Amino acid sequence: MKKNLIYVAIAVVLALIVGYLVNQNSNQYAVGDDQNFKTTNIEDLERIYIAAKDGRTVKLDKHDDHWIVNDSFKAMPAKVDLLLGTLKSLVIYSPVADAARDNVVKELATHGLKVELYDDADDAPFKVYFVGKPDQGQNANSMLMQIDGKSARQPHMVHIPGFVGDLQTRFLLTTTDWRDLSVFSYTLDEIKQVKYTYHEIPAASFSLTVEGGDNFTLQHPDNSTPAPQDLLFKAGINKFLDSFSNLNAEAVTNEFAFKDSVLNGPKFATITVTANNGESSELIMYRMHANRRTKTLFDAGGNPITYDPDHYYALFNNGKDFGIVQQFVFGKVLRQYSDFILKDKGESNPL
Repeated sequence: MKKNLIYVAIAVVLALIVGYLVNQNSNQYAVGDDQNFKTTNIEDLERIYIAAKDGRTVKLDKHDDHWIVNDSFKAMPAKVDLLLGTLKSLVIYSPVADAARDNVVKELATHGLKVELYDDADDAPFKVYFVGKPDQGQNANSMLMQIDGKSARQPHMVHIPGFVGDLQTRFLLTTTDWRDLSVFSYTLDEIKQVKYTYHEIPAASFSLTVEGGDNFTLQHPDNSTPAPQDLLFKAGINKFLDSFSNLNAEAVTNEFAFKDSVLNGPKFATITVTANNGESSELIMYRMHANRRTKTLFDAGGNPITYDPDHYYALFNNGKDFGIVQQFVFGKVLRQYSDFILKDKGESNPL
């Protein structure tokens, strides 16, 4: 009997020891102030500030349903969504080992990106931490929390479960990297008028005004009388206007060395879209001479082409930006006056 009591006592002691160790282990990885990288209240974010030691900084401010980068341009929604998704998905992978701690802290101090999160742009940030490089297998990035203006002692390896790669690349550091490349972004119901001037072929030019419902005014610049309503290809007009919802540039190249030469040369087309609220956006397109990027170098007859058929230079954002647009993207809205007139029987409209 005494032996049984001894065994029971030993079992109880062992259970207590195991329970203590498990509890200690769980407490070791409980989320504390120095581990709180995950942002759960992502919808409350009003400002995100990112800074590098070399002086590069980016400030993203929330404005209604979009974000503005460095008080200048609308940020690209897909890139903002990726960053927000990152902020709310960060999970501790492991503490940095004691032997590597000093080196990791030095690396973060030299090459880490400082991230400040604000739920009120006028107040101090509610969370600040540094984002460093990933480990060799790119399973997690080193990160270090800042608490009350001082760096925490313990850095951690932080990851997004299921993701392999460098999280630091999601914290972009230039306006160009962040900015939206949208040229036209209008829904069908937002458009009041579109006006096209084809500088090489004036006869193709037109203005199209939405009068309400399924009524439109199609005007040719050489004719003071609008096209008759019964001749309008209204299904095609609606399809055309609906194509202005997501027209983006391929790139912004404001520092292009030959920009002035292009702008002083002949124009291909000028497109102006006016919204119901009176605001308008203008795009001026210039032909691009065939170059080393041009994929098609010969026409159907085997003759060398003069201009790149797939790209145009463009001035957009009402003259603030110079860049490149693609025929693949804008071809669907490069329509002419005749495209909106019903064809004779046996002929089909191109829209």
